[in-house]
Amino acid sequence: MTTEPRDRLAAELRRIAQIGLATAGVLLVVGLILGWTGRADLSHTCLLAGLGVLVSLPVVNVVAELVEELRRREWIFLLATVAVIAILLFNVMRAF
Repeated sequence: MTTEPRDRLAAELRRIAQIGLATAGVLLVVGLILGWTGRADLSHTCLLAGLGVLVSLPVVNVVAELVEELRRREWIFLLATVAVIAILLFNVMRAF
């Protein structure tokens, strides 16, 4: 029984999301605990890292879709995915 490439991609993205959410949760909880214990510098770093992981998860999904659409030669969907990446990059650049 062979698995469709789309199903494998969905399974991989689900696994990455689970790992990312667990990592972000741990970083955020550790950051809060460190903040309560008076380690503000380290707390700030952990909290920013946790938020960074959460923000990066949708970007990872979009990049994985870009690779999948390129592999399948779905040019319309590839263009749409590139547009989404451009919007994401624009907003990140505008934030700084």
